[in-house]
Amino acid sequence: VVQTGTSSRGEPINAVVTVTNGANVTIKNVTVDGDGRANTIDGGGSADYAGVFYRNASGGLEDVAITGVRDLYAGGTTVDGFDLVSGMQRGVGLWVDNDGGEAFSMDGGSIADFQKNAALLLGADLDITGVTITGGGAQTINAQNGIQVSNSTGSISGNTITGIGYAGTSDVYS
Repeated sequence: VVQTGTSSRGEPINAVVTVTNGANVTIKNVTVDGDGRANTIDGGGSADYAGVFYRNASGGLEDVAITGVRDLYAGGTTVDGFDLVSGMQRGVGLWVDNDGGEAFSMDGGSIADFQKNAALLLGADLDITGVTITGGGAQTINAQNGIQVSNSTGSISGNTITGIGYAGTSDVYS
């Protein structure tokens, strides 16, 4: 997997689908599968892996399924039967990272089988509705996040988020 963009924090981003500096780019009715390849990314320790990465771009996703954005499974299962994900702090299903508040929407679709964040939404005017997010259950290595938002406006409503949890022995933050 090769670098396809750079985050606002200067991190190399390796994504399955990348949209940069675009206007009104809409992706519809596809499955974006990261195939568990986060451990093969370019860029060293600071690099991240994403299913879909919008950088300074407007548009959105309609009925898009994002899956497999993670390292190979660590081995073992959670107490609730999910595969354990790696402890590496990477693997974002949907990453929107804008400097100017560009509009971004996601209508329907799903995000599942991710390592760290289902959605990381930064600096955007958001309209996120009807999305199903399924985490990896009570993880013991890496705490997962459903939707993480910063410096954004808009609406996030009518979504279903399940399977987000942490059951490890350490005090952690996510």
